[in-house]
Amino acid sequence: MREPKIFDVVSYFAKLMASDNITIKLQSIPTAMFNTQTRELFIPVFAESDMDLSTFLVAHEIGHALFTPDVSTTRSKLLQMICNVVEDYRVDLAMFAKYRGLPTIYTKGVNILNERNFYGNDGRYDNTTRDLFLERLNIWLVQTRTETTRYTVKFTNFEKELVRKCQTVSTFEDVVEVATIIENYLISKDEEEEEPKQEPGNDGEKSSDESDSDDSGDTEQ
Repeated sequence: MREPKIFDVVSYFAKLMASDNITIKLQSIPTAMFNTQTRELFIPVFAESDMDLSTFLVAHEIGHALFTPDVSTTRSKLLQMICNVVEDYRVDLAMFAKYRGLPTIYTKGVNILNERNFYGNDGRYDNTTRDLFLERLNIWLVQTRTETTRYTVKFTNFEKELVRKCQTVSTFEDVVEVATIIENYLISKDEEEEEPKQEPGNDGEKSSDESDSDDSGDTEQ
C-alpha cells in the first residue's frame, strides 16, 4: 500500500476543519490562498514536500474559510492589501481559540519559511520608511502571533499606535476601519511624527545637551 502524499493528507485535514465542501488545489503559486467566493483553497507546490509547512498554510487559509466573509465591496488595491494583513491576524487568533493545538503548528511553519528566507532580508524591517510600513506591520503581526523572533522590526511612535489598533480588531468591520486609517496614513503627505522646524536664532533652539539626547521616535518591537 502506497504511503499517502502530503497533499492528500492536508486536503482531508482542510475539509474536516472547513465545515463545508471546499475544493483544494495544488498550484505553482507564491503562497497559499483561499477564494471566499468560489470556496477554493490553493496550496503552493513548494509546500508539498513538508508536512509541517503544508499543515500551517492550510490551517491559516481555513481560518479565512471559517471567519472571513464573502464581501463584494469594491476597495482600492492598497486598502485591500492592508485588509488582508490585518484580517490574517484576526482570523489566526480566531483559529487559535477554536483549535488549541494550532499555535505550535504555526510556529513550526513560520520557522520553516524563515529558513527558506520567505519573508526576505532583515534590512527591510528595521527601516522606518513609510513606504515599507505595511511589510513591517505584516512581519510584526506574524511574529507576534507565532512567537517567532527572527526579525527586528522598528516603528515610529505614530506607527506604534496603528499597530495597537490592529491588535484590537475582533470583527471584519473592525478590520476595514483600521485598514482605512492605515491607508490614509500611507497616502498622506504630512509626516505625523515630524517635529516643528526651528528657525535659526529662535529662542526655542535646542541646547547641546538636548541635541545629544534627541529621540527619533523609533521603537523596536
